[in-house]
Amino acid sequence: MSIHLFTGNDHQALQEKLGFWEREFVKKHGEANLEKFEDLRQEDISRIIAAFETAPFLGEKRMVIIRGLPASTEKTAKIETDTLEEALKAASETAVIIFVSPVPDKRSRLYKTLVKLAGVESFSIPESRELGPWIEQSVRAKGKRITPGARDLLMLFTSQDVTKLPGEIEKLSLLDQETITEDMIGTFVSPTPEAKIFQMLDLIGTGSSLLVRRSLEQLARSGGEMMMIFSMIVRQFRLLIQVRDLMEKGNRIETIQRRLKIAPFQATMLTRQAKNFSPSQLRSAHTRLADIDLQIKTGKIPLSSGQDDFLHLRIDQLLCSLTE
Repeated sequence: MSIHLFTGNDHQALQEKLGFWEREFVKKHGEANLEKFEDLRQEDISRIIAAFETAPFLGEKRMVIIRGLPASTEKTAKIETDTLEEALKAASETAVIIFVSPVPDKRSRLYKTLVKLAGVESFSIPESRELGPWIEQSVRAKGKRITPGARDLLMLFTSQDVTKLPGEIEKLSLLDQETITEDMIGTFVSPTPEAKIFQMLDLIGTGSSLLVRRSLEQLARSGGEMMMIFSMIVRQFRLLIQVRDLMEKGNRIETIQRRLKIAPFQATMLTRQAKNFSPSQLRSAHTRLADIDLQIKTGKIPLSSGQDDFLHLRIDQLLCSLTE
Protein backbone atom coordinates (compact mmCIF):
# COMPACT_ATOMS: atom_id res chain seq x y z
CA MET A 1 0.00 0.00 0.00
CA SER A 2 1.21 3.48 -0.81
CA ILE A 3 -0.65 6.69 0.07
CA HIS A 4 0.04 10.12 -1.40
CA LEU A 5 -1.31 13.65 -0.98
CA PHE A 6 -0.90 16.15 -3.82
CA THR A 7 -1.48 19.72 -2.69
CA GLY A 8 -0.57 23.33 -3.50
CA ASN A 9 -1.68 26.31 -5.62
CA ASP A 10 0.38 25.45 -8.72
CA HIS A 11 -2.56 23.66 -10.31
CA GLN A 12 -0.83 23.09 -13.63
CA ALA A 13 2.24 21.41 -12.12
CA LEU A 14 0.00 19.34 -9.86
CA GLN A 15 -2.13 18.19 -12.78
CA GLU A 16 0.92 17.39 -14.90
CA LYS A 17 2.38 15.20 -12.15
CA LEU A 18 -0.95 13.48 -11.54
CA GLY A 19 -1.43 12.91 -15.28
CA PHE A 20 2.05 11.39 -15.53
CA TRP A 21 1.31 8.97 -12.67
CA GLU A 22 -2.01 7.97 -14.24
CA ARG A 23 -0.49 7.30 -17.67
CA GLU A 24 2.42 5.28 -16.32
CA PHE A 25 0.14 3.29 -14.04
CA VAL A 26 -2.29 2.43 -16.84
CA LYS A 27 0.60 1.31 -19.07
CA LYS A 28 1.74 -1.16 -16.43
CA HIS A 29 -1.47 -2.26 -14.68
CA GLY A 30 -4.31 -1.49 -17.10
CA GLU A 31 -7.13 1.06 -17.07
CA ALA A 32 -9.45 -1.37 -15.29
CA ASN A 33 -7.32 -0.91 -12.17
CA LEU A 34 -7.67 2.87 -12.11
CA GLU A 35 -10.64 4.37 -10.22
CA LYS A 36 -11.31 8.10 -9.70
CA PHE A 37 -13.60 9.98 -7.32
CA GLU A 38 -14.50 13.68 -7.50
CA ASP A 39 -17.42 16.02 -6.72
CA LEU A 40 -17.70 14.04 -3.54
CA ARG A 41 -20.77 13.50 -1.40
CA GLN A 42 -21.12 11.69 1.91
CA GLU A 43 -22.42 8.55 0.20
CA ASP A 44 -19.19 8.31 -1.84
CA ILE A 45 -17.14 7.47 1.25
CA SER A 46 -18.34 3.86 1.34
CA ARG A 47 -17.51 3.47 -2.38
CA ILE A 48 -14.00 4.84 -1.79
CA ILE A 49 -13.45 2.41 1.06
CA ALA A 50 -14.62 -0.46 -1.15
CA ALA A 51 -12.12 0.66 -3.81
CA PHE A 52 -9.32 0.45 -1.22
CA GLU A 53 -10.24 -3.15 -0.49
CA THR A 54 -10.86 -4.34 -4.07
CA ALA A 55 -8.19 -6.67 -5.47
CA PRO A 56 -6.50 -5.69 -8.75
CA PHE A 57 -7.97 -7.10 -11.97
CA LEU A 58 -5.31 -9.02 -13.90
CA GLY A 59 -2.62 -6.76 -12.47
CA GLU A 60 -0.41 -6.20 -9.46
CA LYS A 61 -1.73 -2.82 -8.27
CA ARG A 62 -4.91 -0.79 -8.11
CA MET A 63 -4.84 3.05 -8.15
CA VAL A 64 -7.54 5.12 -6.42
CA ILE A 65 -7.58 8.90 -6.93
CA ILE A 66 -9.73 11.03 -4.62
CA ARG A 67 -10.15 14.70 -5.56
CA GLY A 68 -11.38 17.13 -2.95
CA LEU A 69 -10.19 15.41 0.22
CA PRO A 70 -9.03 16.57 2.67
CA ALA A 71 -11.64 19.28 2.13
CA SER A 72 -10.65 22.95 2.05
CA THR A 73 -11.76 25.44 4.67
CA GLU A 74 -14.11 26.96 2.05
CA LYS A 75 -16.02 23.71 1.53
CA THR A 76 -19.53 24.33 2.81
CA ALA A 77 -20.90 20.77 2.71
CA LYS A 78 -18.87 18.86 5.29
CA ILE A 79 -18.08 15.20 4.71
CA GLU A 80 -17.50 12.92 7.66
CA THR A 81 -14.29 10.96 7.11
CA ASP A 82 -13.91 8.94 10.33
CA THR A 83 -14.55 5.61 8.62
CA LEU A 84 -12.25 6.58 5.74
CA GLU A 85 -9.40 7.33 8.14
CA GLU A 86 -9.76 3.90 9.73
CA ALA A 87 -9.98 2.21 6.34
CA LEU A 88 -6.72 3.85 5.25
CA LYS A 89 -4.85 2.12 8.02
CA ALA A 90 -6.13 -1.26 6.82
CA ALA A 91 -6.09 -0.68 3.05
CA SER A 92 -4.93 -3.47 0.75
CA GLU A 93 -1.19 -3.73 0.16
CA THR A 94 -1.91 -3.60 -3.56
CA ALA A 95 -3.58 -0.17 -3.34
CA VAL A 96 -1.99 3.06 -4.60
CA ILE A 97 -4.09 5.84 -3.07
CA ILE A 98 -3.75 9.47 -4.15
CA PHE A 99 -5.59 12.32 -2.44
CA VAL A 100 -5.72 15.59 -4.41
CA SER A 101 -6.52 18.77 -2.46
CA PRO A 102 -4.92 22.08 -3.50
CA VAL A 103 -5.87 23.90 -0.29
CA PRO A 104 -6.67 21.32 2.41
CA ASP A 105 -7.87 22.30 5.84
CA LYS A 106 -4.78 21.43 7.87
CA ARG A 107 -6.84 21.36 11.06
CA SER A 108 -8.91 18.40 9.87
CA ARG A 109 -8.42 14.91 11.26
CA LEU A 110 -8.04 13.46 7.76
CA TYR A 111 -5.20 15.85 6.91
CA LYS A 112 -3.39 15.03 10.15
CA THR A 113 -3.85 11.32 9.45
CA LEU A 114 -2.44 11.68 5.93
CA VAL A 115 0.59 13.60 7.17
CA LYS A 116 1.44 10.52 9.23
CA LEU A 117 0.59 7.88 6.60
CA ALA A 118 1.16 9.54 3.23
CA GLY A 119 3.89 11.03 1.15
CA VAL A 120 2.89 14.69 0.89
CA GLU A 121 3.95 16.48 -2.30
CA SER A 122 3.34 20.23 -2.49
CA PHE A 123 3.11 22.08 -5.81
CA SER A 124 3.32 25.72 -4.79
CA ILE A 125 3.85 28.92 -6.73
CA PRO A 126 6.37 31.03 -4.82
CA GLU A 127 5.84 34.42 -3.22
CA SER A 128 5.93 37.53 -5.41
CA ARG A 129 9.64 38.20 -4.85
CA GLU A 130 10.49 34.73 -6.18
CA LEU A 131 8.06 34.76 -9.11
CA GLY A 132 10.61 35.91 -11.69
CA PRO A 133 12.88 32.84 -11.39
CA TRP A 134 9.80 30.61 -11.11
CA ILE A 135 8.41 31.98 -14.40
CA GLU A 136 11.75 31.48 -16.15
CA GLN A 137 11.98 27.90 -14.85
CA SER A 138 8.37 27.15 -15.89
CA VAL A 139 9.02 28.49 -19.39
CA ARG A 140 12.24 26.43 -19.71
CA ALA A 141 10.27 23.34 -18.70
CA LYS A 142 8.13 23.99 -21.79
CA GLY A 143 11.24 24.11 -23.98
CA LYS A 144 11.04 27.89 -24.40
CA ARG A 145 12.85 31.03 -23.27
CA ILE A 146 11.51 34.38 -22.05
CA THR A 147 13.23 37.75 -22.14
CA PRO A 148 13.61 39.67 -18.86
CA GLY A 149 11.32 42.41 -20.17
CA ALA A 150 8.64 39.89 -21.16
CA ARG A 151 8.93 38.18 -17.77
CA ASP A 152 8.37 41.48 -15.95
CA LEU A 153 5.52 42.46 -18.28
CA LEU A 154 3.83 39.10 -17.68
CA MET A 155 3.99 39.69 -13.92
CA LEU A 156 2.55 43.17 -14.42
CA PHE A 157 -0.25 42.04 -16.77
CA THR A 158 -1.32 39.26 -14.40
CA SER A 159 -0.80 41.38 -11.27
CA GLN A 160 1.28 38.41 -10.03
CA ASP A 161 -1.93 36.37 -9.71
CA VAL A 162 -0.68 32.85 -9.05
CA THR A 163 -3.94 31.39 -10.33
CA LYS A 164 -3.48 33.03 -13.74
CA LEU A 165 0.25 32.67 -14.35
CA PRO A 166 0.39 28.90 -15.12
CA GLY A 167 -2.38 29.19 -17.72
CA GLU A 168 -0.76 32.20 -19.39
CA ILE A 169 2.62 30.44 -19.51
CA GLU A 170 0.95 27.38 -21.05
CA LYS A 171 -0.76 29.56 -23.69
CA LEU A 172 2.43 31.45 -24.57
CA SER A 173 4.41 28.21 -24.80
CA LEU A 174 2.07 26.95 -27.52
CA LEU A 175 3.09 29.81 -29.84
CA ASP A 176 5.45 28.93 -32.66
CA GLN A 177 8.41 30.91 -31.31
CA GLU A 178 11.27 29.76 -29.12
CA THR A 179 11.54 33.01 -27.17
CA ILE A 180 8.62 34.78 -25.50
CA THR A 181 8.94 38.53 -26.05
CA GLU A 182 7.25 41.67 -24.73
CA ASP A 183 5.29 41.97 -28.00
CA MET A 184 3.88 38.48 -27.47
CA ILE A 185 2.80 39.38 -23.92
CA GLY A 186 1.10 42.53 -25.21
CA THR A 187 -0.71 40.59 -27.94
CA PHE A 188 -1.79 37.41 -26.17
CA VAL A 189 -2.13 38.28 -22.46
CA SER A 190 -5.09 40.37 -21.29
CA PRO A 191 -3.92 42.83 -18.60
CA THR A 192 -5.74 42.97 -15.28
CA PRO A 193 -7.41 46.27 -14.26
CA GLU A 194 -4.39 47.03 -12.04
CA ALA A 195 -2.07 46.61 -15.03
CA LYS A 196 -4.29 48.84 -17.15
CA ILE A 197 -4.04 51.55 -14.50
CA PHE A 198 -0.26 51.30 -14.67
CA GLN A 199 -0.36 51.54 -18.46
CA MET A 200 -2.69 54.53 -18.31
CA LEU A 201 -0.38 56.41 -15.94
CA ASP A 202 2.52 55.51 -18.22
CA LEU A 203 0.76 57.46 -20.97
CA ILE A 204 1.05 60.63 -18.91
CA GLY A 205 4.74 60.57 -19.77
CA THR A 206 3.81 61.02 -23.44
CA GLY A 207 2.20 64.37 -22.67
CA SER A 208 -0.96 63.43 -24.60
CA SER A 209 -4.17 64.05 -22.65
CA LEU A 210 -6.12 62.45 -25.53
CA LEU A 211 -4.33 59.12 -25.08
CA VAL A 212 -4.88 59.27 -21.32
CA ARG A 213 -8.61 59.98 -21.76
CA ARG A 214 -8.99 57.16 -24.27
CA SER A 215 -7.24 54.76 -21.90
CA LEU A 216 -9.60 55.72 -19.05
CA GLU A 217 -12.61 55.26 -21.35
CA GLN A 218 -11.41 51.82 -22.41
CA LEU A 219 -10.86 50.83 -18.80
CA ALA A 220 -14.39 51.94 -17.87
CA ARG A 221 -15.92 50.17 -20.89
CA SER A 222 -14.11 46.93 -20.04
CA GLY A 223 -16.32 46.61 -16.98
CA GLY A 224 -14.31 48.39 -14.32
CA GLU A 225 -16.46 50.25 -11.82
CA MET A 226 -15.37 53.85 -11.46
CA MET A 227 -14.97 53.59 -7.68
CA MET A 228 -12.70 50.57 -8.11
CA ILE A 229 -10.69 52.47 -10.74
CA PHE A 230 -10.44 55.45 -8.38
CA SER A 231 -9.19 53.24 -5.52
CA MET A 232 -6.50 51.68 -7.72
CA ILE A 233 -5.36 55.12 -8.94
CA VAL A 234 -5.07 56.29 -5.33
CA ARG A 235 -2.97 53.24 -4.46
CA GLN A 236 -0.72 53.76 -7.48
CA PHE A 237 -0.08 57.43 -6.67
CA ARG A 238 0.72 56.57 -3.06
CA LEU A 239 3.36 54.13 -4.29
CA LEU A 240 4.72 56.68 -6.77
CA ILE A 241 5.00 59.34 -4.04
CA GLN A 242 6.99 56.96 -1.84
CA VAL A 243 9.19 55.85 -4.75
CA ARG A 244 9.85 59.40 -5.89
CA ASP A 245 10.71 60.48 -2.34
CA LEU A 246 13.19 57.63 -1.97
CA MET A 247 14.67 58.46 -5.38
CA GLU A 248 15.10 62.12 -4.41
CA LYS A 249 17.06 60.97 -1.36
CA GLY A 250 19.45 59.01 -3.57
CA ASN A 251 18.22 55.50 -2.81
CA ARG A 252 18.96 52.72 -5.28
CA ILE A 253 16.29 50.42 -6.74
CA GLU A 254 17.32 47.61 -4.40
CA THR A 255 16.75 49.86 -1.39
CA ILE A 256 13.39 51.04 -2.74
CA GLN A 257 12.31 47.43 -3.22
CA ARG A 258 13.34 46.50 0.31
CA ARG A 259 11.82 49.58 1.97
CA LEU A 260 8.45 49.25 0.20
CA LYS A 261 8.43 45.43 0.39
CA ILE A 262 7.66 45.01 -3.31
CA ALA A 263 8.92 42.64 -6.01
CA PRO A 264 12.06 43.59 -7.98
CA PHE A 265 10.10 44.12 -11.21
CA GLN A 266 7.67 46.43 -9.38
CA ALA A 267 10.52 48.53 -8.05
CA THR A 268 12.00 48.82 -11.54
CA MET A 269 8.72 49.78 -13.20
CA LEU A 270 7.62 52.18 -10.46
CA THR A 271 11.01 53.89 -10.53
CA ARG A 272 10.70 54.35 -14.28
CA GLN A 273 7.14 55.64 -14.02
CA ALA A 274 7.95 57.98 -11.13
CA LYS A 275 10.34 59.83 -13.44
CA ASN A 276 7.30 60.97 -15.46
CA PHE A 277 6.21 63.12 -12.52
CA SER A 278 7.83 65.92 -10.57
CA PRO A 279 7.51 65.83 -6.77
CA SER A 280 5.16 68.85 -6.94
CA GLN A 281 2.94 67.05 -9.49
CA LEU A 282 2.66 64.02 -7.23
CA ARG A 283 1.85 66.16 -4.20
CA SER A 284 -0.78 68.05 -6.17
CA ALA A 285 -2.30 64.81 -7.49
CA HIS A 286 -2.43 63.36 -3.97
CA THR A 287 -4.17 66.49 -2.65
CA ARG A 288 -6.77 66.36 -5.43
CA LEU A 289 -7.34 62.65 -4.90
CA ALA A 290 -7.89 63.28 -1.20
CA ASP A 291 -10.38 66.03 -2.09
CA ILE A 292 -12.27 63.67 -4.43
CA ASP A 293 -12.32 61.01 -1.71
CA LEU A 294 -13.77 63.53 0.77
CA GLN A 295 -16.48 64.55 -1.70
CA ILE A 296 -17.40 60.89 -2.23
CA LYS A 297 -17.69 60.30 1.51
CA THR A 298 -19.78 63.45 2.08
CA GLY A 299 -22.12 62.67 -0.83
CA LYS A 300 -21.05 65.61 -3.01
CA ILE A 301 -20.01 63.10 -5.65
CA PRO A 302 -22.95 60.69 -6.11
CA LEU A 303 -22.21 57.00 -6.49
CA SER A 304 -25.66 55.46 -6.84
CA SER A 305 -26.00 52.49 -9.18
CA GLY A 306 -25.09 53.48 -12.74
CA GLN A 307 -24.50 57.09 -11.72
CA ASP A 308 -20.73 57.46 -11.56
CA ASP A 309 -20.35 59.91 -14.46
CA PHE A 310 -19.33 62.74 -12.13
CA LEU A 311 -16.56 60.66 -10.56
CA HIS A 312 -15.45 59.66 -14.06
CA LEU A 313 -15.25 63.36 -15.01
CA ARG A 314 -13.23 64.26 -11.92
CA ILE A 315 -10.72 61.44 -12.55
CA ASP A 316 -10.51 62.50 -16.19
CA GLN A 317 -9.78 66.10 -15.20
CA LEU A 318 -7.12 65.06 -12.71
CA LEU A 319 -5.25 62.80 -15.14
CA CYS A 320 -5.41 65.30 -18.00
CA SER A 321 -4.04 68.06 -15.77
CA LEU A 322 -0.93 65.97 -15.21
CA THR A 323 -0.16 66.01 -18.95
CA GLU A 324 -0.17 69.81 -19.14
